[in-house]
Amino acid sequence: MAQKFFPDSKQLKERGPLFLPVLTTMPAVAIGIAVMIGNEISSYIWMQNLFFFLVFALLSFFQRWLKPGEKNSVFYIFVPLLLLIVTFWAPDMNGVHRWISLGSFRVNAALAIIPLAILILWKLRQRSRRITGILTVIICVLLLLQPDASQLTAFAVPMLIIFWAGTENKAARILMAGFFFIIILLSWVNLDSLPPVSYVEGIVGLTGSLGWLWWAAGVLSLVLLPLPFLLFPPRHLRLLSRCLGVYYSVMLLSTLAGNFPVPLMGYGVSTFIGYFIAIIWYTRELQNARITDFPRQKRYVTQSES
Repeated sequence: MAQKFFPDSKQLKERGPLFLPVLTTMPAVAIGIAVMIGNEISSYIWMQNLFFFLVFALLSFFQRWLKPGEKNSVFYIFVPLLLLIVTFWAPDMNGVHRWISLGSFRVNAALAIIPLAILILWKLRQRSRRITGILTVIICVLLLLQPDASQLTAFAVPMLIIFWAGTENKAARILMAGFFFIIILLSWVNLDSLPPVSYVEGIVGLTGSLGWLWWAAGVLSLVLLPLPFLLFPPRHLRLLSRCLGVYYSVMLLSTLAGNFPVPLMGYGVSTFIGYFIAIIWYTRELQNARITDFPRQKRYVTQSES
């Protein structure tokens, strides 16, 4: 009976860092909510962020039951593609097509599904580099037409790294780099004219209204978001993990150059969906690495004791 409630070391290895999704996201979410309350933003706004955080945190604890089928997982790429295409049929905002309306919620499709697209394209690249390249170009063009310079840049940079690492052909590398450079440049030339919303794109500025300590804490909480992917990647998927870290790093940097949503700290369900997809994948791969390492560690200990 004791083993049922008190797991042994092997069971602890298999469970892995289940609290990691909560630990990495809680500072940004908590500071964002506190700043909204301190600036008298409607409770309807910040309570939604609290609700989204609690829902996705709960899902992260049950991630072992959220495993998609491995055999047809590459076909999931059509989910991001369809969602990006649907934005052009949804109501626009001053000519900008980024959102899908779900009742009273407006979901930014790119923020929600680009991390998933990077994960799927990585896996698809192992089967067909040509199809992966075509799908990558389509996604880039869709983001250019929305337009969304932040998401296009954040998607294009890690995809360039993935393609660059996957080929030694110099001509192919130059061609890919040229395409990504041109399409990124076009996206920043064609910036939208939407005004910033204080509790979405301007949330970092709001932290300054509460004092420089709040501002510093807010910036540090955002810096924390890509760090697990960059500094502690799963041993067997280092490049992919770091590409996800690059995605979030570029997204954060783009908020300095334009009016773009600040992930998790600002209002909106979209960044919660995207980040929890990425961090749950990351946590699961850490678990897989630990489970793989455990038998070797056990044999080592046994040989040492003998």
